[in-house]
Amino acid sequence: MLGGPLRRPRDAGQLLLESLGVQPAQAGQLDSVGKKRALMAAIFLGKAGESELAVQLFMALGEQARAVEVLQRAGASVGAARLSSMKPAAAGLRPGLTISCPTRFAPWWLASKANRAACMFS
Repeated sequence: MLGGPLRRPRDAGQLLLESLGVQPAQAGQLDSVGKKRALMAAIFLGKAGESELAVQLFMALGEQARAVEVLQRAGASVGAARLSSMKPAAAGLRPGLTISCPTRFAPWWLASKANRAACMFS
């Protein structure tokens, strides 16, 4: 079976993510059972190398440190440094946060400070 064991975390993460019924950025709005499922999805996706989805889920759940860890493991040291230097309250990052950026600036954590202003946090 091609890619067997390496695909399992990705498949598990995708299945959990699909079961949530919300976009990754809205995972913080779920009930406690849904948030636990979202956390497990983020962990599996991070292990599978799906960094962007994992970071979106972790940030929506208020797990900034875990999001930074995923970026560091993925080799995105600049994005990890930017994200770790942001204070959650000052950046508007909180559970239930919705982040949308023009695609030319996505992923938002890699955008320059000036370009990050174009991203909408709500």
